[in-house]
Amino acid sequence: MPVVLVDRLLPLELDQIGAEGRDSTAQLAAHLAGHGHTRIGLVSGQEGLSTTVERIEGFRAGLQRSGLEVDDSLIVAGGGTVEDGEDAARRLLDRPDRPTGVVLGNNLMTIGSLRAIRGLGLRIPDDVAIVAFDDFEWADLVEPQLTAMAQPAQEMGEQAFELVSDRLADPGRPVRRVQLATSFRRRNSCGCVA
Repeated sequence: MPVVLVDRLLPLELDQIGAEGRDSTAQLAAHLAGHGHTRIGLVSGQEGLSTTVERIEGFRAGLQRSGLEVDDSLIVAGGGTVEDGEDAARRLLDRPDRPTGVVLGNNLMTIGSLRAIRGLGLRIPDDVAIVAFDDFEWADLVEPQLTAMAQPAQEMGEQAFELVSDRLADPGRPVRRVQLATSFRRRNSCGCVA
């Protein structure tokens, strides 16, 4: 039976497709550093997932490229739910030395973090600037509008179909691992003037 992994890239001999996450997350961290933030945190996704590992690596790389030290206490693991994201963001932001900028690791962490920020009475981007991995259809409807790295979901679906079709046509062909480029959506949750 032909199998294509979508979004989670694993060290398996299977066709796989996903969005590039390492350089994309590095770009998000560097964007906050470019706004003068020196204490930048990360609310990552569920521990152990390949996408989470890749984004944490990218976050670290983005800080280092920006000349900032990585403070492991500013990297908090969310989980697989909005509530996990809210709890993780609250742990990160309800401390006296909270970061002034935060990278959010996926859409669930973004929703949870927005709830935590509101619950703590913080203002975006005045009290904490945020950037997110995963763009939403409604990201430009919230105030302030969310700066995000958009995954090419449509293209991932189309290429997953092509990978399955190619596998059906030629079951013995070498496996393919495809990582598609993301797109940076500059809005104003990071402090940019949109």
